[in-house]
Amino acid sequence: MRAFKYGTAKDYLLAMNVVMPDGTLVPIGGKTLKNVAGLDLLRLFAGSEGTLGIITSLRLKVLPKPPARGVLTAYFDNVHNAGKAIISIYKEGNIPSAMEILDKSALKAIQIFKPGTGIDVADAMLLIEFEGTSSSVREQGQRVSSTLKTHGSRDIQFSQDTTEMDRLWEARSVVGASASVLKEGYNRVYQGEDICVPLAEIPGILLELRKIRDKHGLGCLIFGHVSIGSLHPAITIRKSQAGDWEKVKEMAREIHELAIRVGGTVTGEHGIGVARKAFMRIQNPEAFKIMEKIKHALDPNNIMNPGKIFDA
Repeated sequence: MRAFKYGTAKDYLLAMNVVMPDGTLVPIGGKTLKNVAGLDLLRLFAGSEGTLGIITSLRLKVLPKPPARGVLTAYFDNVHNAGKAIISIYKEGNIPSAMEILDKSALKAIQIFKPGTGIDVADAMLLIEFEGTSSSVREQGQRVSSTLKTHGSRDIQFSQDTTEMDRLWEARSVVGASASVLKEGYNRVYQGEDICVPLAEIPGILLELRKIRDKHGLGCLIFGHVSIGSLHPAITIRKSQAGDWEKVKEMAREIHELAIRVGGTVTGEHGIGVARKAFMRIQNPEAFKIMEKIKHALDPNNIMNPGKIFDA
Protein backbone atom coordinates (compact mmCIF):
# COMPACT_ATOMS: atom_id res chain seq x y z
CA MET A 1 0.00 0.00 0.00
CA ARG A 2 2.89 2.37 0.72
CA ALA A 3 5.37 0.79 -1.66
CA PHE A 4 5.95 3.77 -3.97
CA LYS A 5 7.53 5.81 -1.18
CA TYR A 6 8.96 3.06 1.02
CA GLY A 7 9.44 0.06 -1.25
CA THR A 8 8.27 -3.47 -0.50
CA ALA A 9 9.29 -6.08 2.08
CA LYS A 10 12.22 -7.30 -0.03
CA ASP A 11 13.80 -3.84 0.22
CA TYR A 12 14.13 -4.25 4.00
CA LEU A 13 15.75 -7.68 4.03
CA LEU A 14 19.29 -7.80 5.41
CA ALA A 15 19.72 -11.47 6.22
CA MET A 16 17.90 -14.77 6.61
CA ASN A 17 18.47 -18.39 7.55
CA VAL A 18 17.05 -20.96 5.14
CA VAL A 19 16.58 -24.70 5.60
CA MET A 20 17.23 -26.31 2.22
CA PRO A 21 15.42 -29.42 0.94
CA ASP A 22 18.33 -31.63 2.06
CA GLY A 23 18.15 -30.23 5.61
CA THR A 24 21.16 -27.92 5.33
CA LEU A 25 20.80 -24.62 7.20
CA VAL A 26 22.14 -21.82 5.01
CA PRO A 27 22.78 -18.27 6.31
CA ILE A 28 22.25 -15.60 3.65
CA GLY A 29 23.06 -11.88 3.82
CA GLY A 30 24.48 -10.09 6.85
CA LYS A 31 24.24 -7.00 9.06
CA THR A 32 25.35 -4.38 6.53
CA LEU A 33 22.91 -2.10 4.73
CA LYS A 34 24.67 -2.80 1.41
CA ASN A 35 25.89 -6.17 0.21
CA VAL A 36 26.57 -7.07 -3.43
CA ALA A 37 28.72 -10.14 -2.82
CA GLY A 38 27.41 -12.61 -5.36
CA LEU A 39 23.91 -13.35 -6.57
CA ASP A 40 20.99 -11.75 -4.73
CA LEU A 41 19.84 -14.86 -2.88
CA LEU A 42 17.84 -12.83 -0.37
CA ARG A 43 15.38 -11.76 -3.01
CA LEU A 44 15.40 -15.15 -4.70
CA PHE A 45 14.25 -16.93 -1.55
CA ALA A 46 11.95 -14.09 -0.46
CA GLY A 47 10.02 -14.38 -3.72
CA SER A 48 9.97 -18.16 -3.95
CA GLU A 49 6.71 -18.75 -2.01
CA GLY A 50 8.39 -21.52 -0.04
CA THR A 51 9.24 -23.57 -3.13
CA LEU A 52 13.04 -23.47 -2.66
CA GLY A 53 13.49 -23.69 1.10
CA ILE A 54 12.04 -22.81 4.49
CA ILE A 55 12.97 -19.41 5.91
CA THR A 56 13.48 -19.82 9.66
CA SER A 57 14.66 -16.34 10.65
CA LEU A 58 15.01 -12.85 9.20
CA ARG A 59 17.04 -9.72 9.90
CA LEU A 60 15.23 -6.58 8.78
CA LYS A 61 16.06 -2.91 8.67
CA VAL A 62 13.41 -0.54 10.03
CA LEU A 63 12.62 3.14 9.60
CA PRO A 64 11.49 5.64 12.25
CA LYS A 65 7.80 6.47 12.27
CA PRO A 66 7.11 9.83 10.53
CA PRO A 67 6.15 12.59 12.99
CA ALA A 68 2.97 13.58 11.15
CA ARG A 69 0.56 12.45 8.46
CA GLY A 70 -2.45 13.74 6.62
CA VAL A 71 -5.15 12.25 4.40
CA LEU A 72 -6.83 13.78 1.38
CA THR A 73 -10.00 12.52 -0.31
CA ALA A 74 -11.18 13.61 -3.74
CA TYR A 75 -14.20 12.56 -5.79
CA PHE A 76 -14.47 12.36 -9.57
CA ASP A 77 -17.42 12.11 -11.93
CA ASN A 78 -15.21 10.29 -14.43
CA VAL A 79 -12.89 7.43 -13.45
CA HIS A 80 -10.62 8.16 -16.42
CA ASN A 81 -9.98 11.66 -15.06
CA ALA A 82 -9.05 10.14 -11.72
CA GLY A 83 -6.50 7.99 -13.52
CA LYS A 84 -5.01 10.99 -15.30
CA ALA A 85 -4.81 12.91 -12.03
CA ILE A 86 -2.68 10.13 -10.54
CA ILE A 87 -0.09 10.53 -13.28
CA SER A 88 -0.02 14.31 -12.89
CA ILE A 89 0.54 14.04 -9.15
CA TYR A 90 3.78 12.17 -9.78
CA LYS A 91 4.86 14.27 -12.74
CA GLU A 92 4.74 17.34 -10.53
CA GLY A 93 7.17 15.79 -8.06
CA ASN A 94 4.80 14.71 -5.30
CA ILE A 95 5.51 11.48 -3.42
CA PRO A 96 2.51 10.56 -1.26
CA SER A 97 2.98 7.65 1.12
CA ALA A 98 -0.18 5.99 -0.19
CA MET A 99 -2.75 6.54 -2.92
CA GLU A 100 -5.86 4.37 -3.24
CA ILE A 101 -8.67 4.35 -5.78
CA LEU A 102 -12.25 3.19 -5.25
CA ASP A 103 -14.67 3.09 -8.17
CA LYS A 104 -18.42 3.66 -7.94
CA SER A 105 -19.24 0.02 -7.21
CA ALA A 106 -16.68 -0.09 -4.39
CA LEU A 107 -18.03 3.12 -2.85
CA LYS A 108 -21.61 1.81 -2.96
CA ALA A 109 -20.55 -1.47 -1.38
CA ILE A 110 -18.79 0.32 1.49
CA GLN A 111 -21.90 2.39 2.19
CA ILE A 112 -24.02 -0.76 2.47
CA PHE A 113 -21.49 -2.86 4.38
CA LYS A 114 -20.43 -0.20 6.87
CA PRO A 115 -22.82 2.76 7.14
CA GLY A 116 -21.56 5.89 8.80
CA THR A 117 -18.10 6.06 7.29
CA GLY A 118 -18.93 9.36 5.59
CA ILE A 119 -17.90 7.96 2.21
CA ASP A 120 -19.88 9.44 -0.68
CA VAL A 121 -20.63 7.86 -4.04
CA ALA A 122 -19.09 9.14 -7.26
CA ASP A 123 -17.61 7.53 -10.34
CA ALA A 124 -14.32 7.27 -8.45
CA MET A 125 -12.62 8.43 -5.28
CA LEU A 126 -8.94 8.89 -4.51
CA LEU A 127 -7.68 8.45 -0.96
CA ILE A 128 -4.20 9.96 -0.64
CA GLU A 129 -1.92 9.92 2.39
CA PHE A 130 1.11 12.12 3.10
CA GLU A 131 3.78 11.68 5.77
CA GLY A 132 6.55 13.91 7.11
CA THR A 133 6.64 16.95 9.35
CA SER A 134 3.30 18.60 10.07
CA SER A 135 4.11 21.60 7.86
CA SER A 136 5.40 19.50 4.97
CA VAL A 137 2.28 17.32 5.10
CA ARG A 138 0.07 20.42 4.81
CA GLU A 139 2.15 21.71 1.91
CA GLN A 140 1.89 18.38 0.09
CA GLY A 141 -1.86 18.36 0.60
CA GLN A 142 -2.19 21.87 -0.85
CA ARG A 143 -0.07 21.06 -3.91
CA VAL A 144 -1.92 17.85 -4.69
CA SER A 145 -5.31 19.53 -4.15
CA SER A 146 -4.42 22.05 -6.86
CA THR A 147 -3.45 19.25 -9.22
CA LEU A 148 -6.67 17.35 -8.58
CA LYS A 149 -8.78 20.41 -9.36
CA THR A 150 -7.23 20.66 -12.83
CA HIS A 151 -8.55 17.16 -13.52
CA GLY A 152 -12.12 17.90 -12.54
CA SER A 153 -12.08 16.62 -8.98
CA ARG A 154 -14.79 17.85 -6.64
CA ASP A 155 -15.29 17.88 -2.89
CA ILE A 156 -11.60 17.71 -2.02
CA GLN A 157 -11.09 17.30 1.72
CA PHE A 158 -7.80 17.28 3.65
CA SER A 159 -7.43 16.27 7.29
CA GLN A 160 -4.72 15.70 9.87
CA ASP A 161 -7.22 14.71 12.54
CA THR A 162 -6.39 11.21 13.78
CA THR A 163 -10.03 10.17 14.26
CA GLU A 164 -10.99 11.33 10.78
CA MET A 165 -7.99 9.66 9.15
CA ASP A 166 -8.67 6.39 10.95
CA ARG A 167 -12.30 6.51 9.82
CA LEU A 168 -11.28 6.89 6.19
CA TRP A 169 -8.73 4.10 6.34
CA GLU A 170 -11.28 1.86 8.05
CA ALA A 171 -13.66 2.47 5.15
CA ARG A 172 -10.91 1.50 2.73
CA SER A 173 -10.07 -1.60 4.74
CA VAL A 174 -13.54 -3.14 4.37
CA VAL A 175 -13.89 -2.80 0.61
CA GLY A 176 -12.78 -6.36 -0.08
CA ALA A 177 -15.17 -7.80 2.48
CA SER A 178 -17.98 -5.59 1.19
CA ALA A 179 -17.84 -6.95 -2.36
CA SER A 180 -20.50 -9.60 -1.71
CA VAL A 181 -23.18 -7.20 -0.43
CA LEU A 182 -23.64 -5.18 -3.61
CA LYS A 183 -25.70 -7.80 -5.48
CA GLU A 184 -27.91 -10.20 -3.54
CA GLY A 185 -26.87 -13.82 -3.92
CA TYR A 186 -23.42 -12.94 -5.26
CA ASN A 187 -20.18 -13.87 -3.48
CA ARG A 188 -16.60 -12.83 -4.11
CA VAL A 189 -14.20 -15.18 -5.86
CA TYR A 190 -10.47 -14.58 -6.02
CA GLN A 191 -9.77 -14.67 -9.74
CA GLY A 192 -7.93 -11.97 -11.69
CA GLU A 193 -7.76 -9.83 -8.56
CA ASP A 194 -4.09 -8.84 -8.33
CA ILE A 195 -2.79 -7.26 -11.52
CA CYS A 196 -0.17 -4.52 -11.49
CA VAL A 197 0.38 -2.20 -14.47
CA PRO A 198 2.71 0.68 -15.38
CA LEU A 199 1.49 3.96 -13.92
CA ALA A 200 1.08 5.52 -17.36
CA GLU A 201 -1.46 2.81 -18.25
CA ILE A 202 -3.78 3.36 -15.28
CA PRO A 203 -6.35 5.69 -16.94
CA GLY A 204 -6.91 3.29 -19.83
CA ILE A 205 -6.84 0.17 -17.66
CA LEU A 206 -9.59 1.51 -15.42
CA LEU A 207 -11.85 1.86 -18.45
CA GLU A 208 -10.87 -1.52 -19.89
CA LEU A 209 -11.65 -3.28 -16.61
CA ARG A 210 -15.13 -1.81 -16.70
CA LYS A 211 -15.62 -3.01 -20.26
CA ILE A 212 -14.64 -6.54 -19.24
CA ARG A 213 -17.03 -6.39 -16.27
CA ASP A 214 -19.93 -5.14 -18.38
CA LYS A 215 -19.26 -7.71 -21.11
CA HIS A 216 -19.67 -10.66 -18.74
CA GLY A 217 -22.41 -9.22 -16.54
CA LEU A 218 -20.87 -10.25 -13.23
CA GLY A 219 -20.38 -8.10 -10.17
CA CYS A 220 -16.96 -6.46 -9.95
CA LEU A 221 -15.66 -3.81 -7.60
CA ILE A 222 -12.54 -2.02 -8.81
CA PHE A 223 -10.09 -0.70 -6.24
CA GLY A 224 -6.39 -0.80 -5.53
CA HIS A 225 -3.10 0.81 -4.63
CA VAL A 226 -2.80 3.08 -7.66
CA SER A 227 0.33 4.67 -6.22
CA ILE A 228 2.13 1.59 -7.58
CA GLY A 229 -0.29 0.56 -10.34
CA SER A 230 -1.73 -2.31 -8.30
CA LEU A 231 -5.42 -2.99 -9.01
CA HIS A 232 -7.78 -5.46 -7.37
CA PRO A 233 -10.91 -6.19 -9.43
CA ALA A 234 -13.13 -8.00 -6.90
CA ILE A 235 -15.35 -10.29 -8.98
CA THR A 236 -18.59 -11.63 -7.50
CA ILE A 237 -20.67 -14.51 -8.84
CA ARG A 238 -23.63 -16.73 -8.00
CA LYS A 239 -21.72 -19.80 -6.88
CA SER A 240 -24.69 -22.06 -7.50
CA GLN A 241 -24.75 -21.11 -11.18
CA ALA A 242 -22.36 -23.17 -13.31
CA GLY A 243 -22.52 -20.53 -16.02
CA ASP A 244 -21.11 -17.91 -13.66
CA TRP A 245 -18.04 -20.07 -12.97
CA GLU A 246 -17.34 -20.25 -16.69
CA LYS A 247 -17.78 -16.49 -17.01
CA VAL A 248 -15.38 -15.75 -14.16
CA LYS A 249 -12.69 -17.95 -15.71
CA GLU A 250 -13.00 -16.07 -18.99
CA MET A 251 -13.11 -12.73 -17.19
CA ALA A 252 -9.96 -13.55 -15.22
CA ARG A 253 -8.20 -14.61 -18.41
CA GLU A 254 -9.06 -11.30 -20.08
CA ILE A 255 -7.92 -9.30 -17.05
CA HIS A 256 -4.57 -11.11 -16.89
CA GLU A 257 -3.99 -10.81 -20.63
CA LEU A 258 -4.83 -7.10 -20.46
CA ALA A 259 -2.18 -6.58 -17.78
CA ILE A 260 0.43 -8.51 -19.76
CA ARG A 261 -0.41 -6.64 -22.96
CA VAL A 262 0.41 -3.23 -21.45
CA GLY A 263 3.65 -4.41 -19.85
CA GLY A 264 2.22 -5.27 -16.45
CA THR A 265 2.14 -8.41 -14.34
CA VAL A 266 -0.50 -10.95 -13.36
CA THR A 267 0.35 -10.52 -9.68
CA GLY A 268 1.77 -7.52 -7.88
CA GLU A 269 1.25 -8.66 -4.30
CA HIS A 270 -0.57 -11.96 -3.76
CA GLY A 271 1.83 -14.28 -5.57
CA ILE A 272 1.48 -17.05 -8.15
CA GLY A 273 0.46 -19.95 -5.93
CA VAL A 274 -1.84 -22.29 -7.84
CA ALA A 275 -4.38 -19.90 -9.37
CA ARG A 276 -1.98 -17.97 -11.61
CA LYS A 277 0.44 -20.70 -12.71
CA ALA A 278 -0.82 -20.79 -16.29
CA PHE A 279 -0.64 -17.01 -16.65
CA MET A 280 2.90 -16.94 -15.26
CA ARG A 281 4.01 -18.96 -18.26
CA ILE A 282 2.29 -16.57 -20.64
CA GLN A 283 3.73 -13.46 -19.01
CA ASN A 284 7.38 -14.42 -19.48
CA PRO A 285 7.93 -17.97 -20.77
CA GLU A 286 11.72 -17.67 -21.13
CA ALA A 287 12.19 -16.36 -17.61
CA PHE A 288 9.93 -19.11 -16.32
CA LYS A 289 12.18 -21.75 -17.89
CA ILE A 290 15.08 -20.37 -15.83
CA MET A 291 12.94 -20.51 -12.69
CA GLU A 292 12.11 -24.15 -13.39
CA LYS A 293 15.81 -24.96 -13.70
CA ILE A 294 16.53 -23.27 -10.36
CA LYS A 295 13.68 -25.18 -8.73
CA HIS A 296 14.92 -28.52 -10.10
CA ALA A 297 18.51 -27.80 -9.06
CA LEU A 298 17.65 -26.88 -5.46
CA ASP A 299 14.65 -29.14 -4.92
CA PRO A 300 14.94 -32.12 -7.30
CA ASN A 301 12.43 -34.18 -5.32
CA ASN A 302 9.86 -31.36 -5.29
CA ILE A 303 9.20 -31.50 -1.54
CA MET A 304 9.11 -27.75 -0.96
CA ASN A 305 5.53 -26.45 -1.28
CA PRO A 306 4.76 -28.81 -4.18
CA GLY A 307 2.25 -27.59 -6.73
CA LYS A 308 2.84 -23.89 -6.05
CA ILE A 309 4.24 -21.83 -8.95
CA PHE A 310 5.61 -25.01 -10.58
CA ASP A 311 3.77 -28.15 -11.66
CA ALA A 312 4.32 -31.26 -9.58
